[in-house]
Amino acid sequence: MTDTTSDHVIDQLVWSIIKDSENPNDFVSFVRHARDREVDYDAACTLALKHRANVDAKSLFPDVVAKLQERASAGCSSAMLHLGIWHRLGYGVPVDSDKGLAWYKAGMELMDGRCFMGYAIGIMHSDPQTARPLFRRATELGCSVAHGYWADIDKEHYMEHMALAAKDNDPLGVYLYAYELLRRATKEHETEHALDVMKRASKLGSTNASFQLAMMFIHGEYGKRVDKAAAEYWFKKGIRSGSVNCMTGLGIYLTFDVPARLEEGLNLLLRGAVLGDSQAQYFLGKHQMLKGQTKEEQTEGLYWLEKAAEQKHKFVYYLLAENYKHGIGVGADLELAARWAKRGVEIGDADCQCFYGLALIYGEGVEKDPETAHNLFHAAHIQNNDWGTYLLGMSHERGDGVPVDKTKAVEYYREGAKRGDINCAFVLGLAYLLGDGVEGDYPTALKWFKLSADKGSSRAKTYIGLMFLNGSGVQADTETGQKWLLEAAEEGSALAMRELGELHFNGEKVPLNLDLANRWMGKAAVNGDPVAIEWIKKHCPEKPAWLNNLLQTSTKFE
Repeated sequence: MTDTTSDHVIDQLVWSIIKDSENPNDFVSFVRHARDREVDYDAACTLALKHRANVDAKSLFPDVVAKLQERASAGCSSAMLHLGIWHRLGYGVPVDSDKGLAWYKAGMELMDGRCFMGYAIGIMHSDPQTARPLFRRATELGCSVAHGYWADIDKEHYMEHMALAAKDNDPLGVYLYAYELLRRATKEHETEHALDVMKRASKLGSTNASFQLAMMFIHGEYGKRVDKAAAEYWFKKGIRSGSVNCMTGLGIYLTFDVPARLEEGLNLLLRGAVLGDSQAQYFLGKHQMLKGQTKEEQTEGLYWLEKAAEQKHKFVYYLLAENYKHGIGVGADLELAARWAKRGVEIGDADCQCFYGLALIYGEGVEKDPETAHNLFHAAHIQNNDWGTYLLGMSHERGDGVPVDKTKAVEYYREGAKRGDINCAFVLGLAYLLGDGVEGDYPTALKWFKLSADKGSSRAKTYIGLMFLNGSGVQADTETGQKWLLEAAEEGSALAMRELGELHFNGEKVPLNLDLANRWMGKAAVNGDPVAIEWIKKHCPEKPAWLNNLLQTSTKFE
């Protein structure tokens, strides 16, 4: 007689063996195995977190596999099913599709409908003709959810299959049906019906449905208004059923949008990261690297970013390149920075194309190759990457990898500026101010400077200040000019600091004030302005104490 041991009994068996493990991967495998069923996920997550550094500790999962194999040998088709799933998806064992199919086949001999479905899923893309009758047999044996997969190779009856997948209230089957209803909805009542079915799937235990609903409310999709409280409700429902996606989604929201709950958000991201979710690893690493207050936090951020990179998370390569270039949490290493950026280039990441292109321009960690750099900037530009557009204009302006062509440079700057890019708008304003690559036009220069300044460019604010001081394209207005320069200087513009210093030193447009002149020139020198550095050497050979203290904080003043 066939042993029809329930999934719940299998879950209890797995837990009884691994609960004393000190290897975090055992608990990760358990969470993946038991998702969408009622088990103590919190205990598994807590133990995975507790032992996260013990990846080399003895794993007890081989004992689990041996016990299930023992049950399978005694005729337990449920054990065969789970052994098939584990080998096909790599839960606690290396991925081995052939072994997975063999276990499904053993279960098929005992007329287990889910094993028929598992085998059909495993071959449906390589051998759809063989898969079709297997899906049919699975449904005849009571596995209605098989219709949800059968639909993919029977497009003519697609929605009929989806409706049948949901008829027995299988959580996955109801979710698949709801997803298709939502995707195809064109009218409000159709969307509402789809959402009702999605909510039913979530209440039946589908973590995919919980995640879909949470994301819908957090982003205001499908005509729904943004409702963070509703999103949190569905995230938490998914978490209770073992959804790492929901754990990560709620963690991202709390970490980046709710400062008062930062610790809670980081803890959720840490759990998701330990459970192997690349999104959690990326966002946790990004936060720790950029916001970490200690070197230890930044080093931890680097660790999680590299973990995400192991899973080929597409946004992580640029962050790692920046990290190694600037030495955040680790010693600066330009060669390693370039290597990470190159990996991003290989998958077409536009920011990595820009980063690696600049490395090729300046020979930072790689040999100089301006022609390849120009091509990378062009690749980023055609992806509508503003940085790529700006750098492409710069390569034409400076002749990096191509002949100097300032007219073409202006064309790219204008394209980026029209999209609102802060840097393109500034250099376009400068081109019109100087008549460089385009006919000089002060009012147009001011227009683009203003756009750049409104987005926070201290360089643009400096030039607006100078235009008002000098009456370039506007009526001369010392007070307004000084206001713009002060704003830019407070944001760190060394040029604005120097211009304020000269303004007070000359005493033409404002009263002569040598003390203010010295102080602004000193600040400009500290920030590396070469003219200010020479001015300080000439006018303050015997530096007062305040200036000495200021200069001691600078690595740019010699």
